[in-house]
Amino acid sequence: MESQLVAYIDESSAMRSQNRQDYMVCAAIIDSVNSDAIRTELIPLRLPGQIKLHWTDERESRRRTIVKTLSTLDSMQAVVTHRSEISKDRTLPKEMPRKYVF
Repeated sequence: MESQLVAYIDESSAMRSQNRQDYMVCAAIIDSVNSDAIRTELIPLRLPGQIKLHWTDERESRRRTIVKTLSTLDSMQAVVTHRSEISKDRTLPKEMPRKYVF
């Protein structure tokens, strides 16, 4: 298999006060040749009936377990962008790039 970088991206938005809205985008970047190995590490973290891991669905103790596992994955890098402002629009701000090329 040819080496190719792949990014899995998620976003989050939360109102912190009347004057502040936090908006974050995170990209987990992996080499495609490591996909199967990473999947093998992450699948056992799912609880029975879960189809995916999702931070807001997890208890604090499970979050710690997930973070501990993610921190052992040498072949994954995470990139996080953060912005604070008031916005009614939960989509990606116009001045932030819509396409990432690696």
